[in-house]
Amino acid sequence: MQIFSVITKGGYVMYPLIAVSVVFLAVLIERWYVLSFSKEKVKKFVRSVRKFVAQKDLRSIYEYCQKSPQPASRILIAGLRKYYHGLDKEVREAMDVAAMQELPFYEKRLGLLVTIANVSPLLGLLGTVTGMIRTFSVIAAVGVGKPAEMASGISEALITTAAGLTIAMS
Repeated sequence: MQIFSVITKGGYVMYPLIAVSVVFLAVLIERWYVLSFSKEKVKKFVRSVRKFVAQKDLRSIYEYCQKSPQPASRILIAGLRKYYHGLDKEVREAMDVAAMQELPFYEKRLGLLVTIANVSPLLGLLGTVTGMIRTFSVIAAVGVGKPAEMASGISEALITTAAGLTIAMS
């Protein structure tokens, strides 16, 4: 198969590039699943809360939030607690603090994606350097009169560069 020959021609640096791309893809799929599932839960939650808001029934909102543990309900509970204690001016601040505490749930593993995006071009550059070293080794051994001998090193350099840049741009 052609993909395996390209990987082989890319040299040893292709293996870490493949590893980081697999990790990147796994994190991307996991985050997409979590965030899309959360989005649907929040939509359902907001529809239910709006019914209680239309009835001006804060007690029911509070009870509903306690029955459905999720980031949106915890944020709303923080605001309602301040409101019930007569601290109307602190409601927004309490909800902001609760939102900041819930944010790591949504940002989990996003730093890993940033790291992969930063490391993969460097791995591609490493492959470029190893490919050029191989090319110059061939030149030193047989001279420049045999371009076919040099082609594998140049190919390795270009393949790893392309792979590193592709992963980073994904």
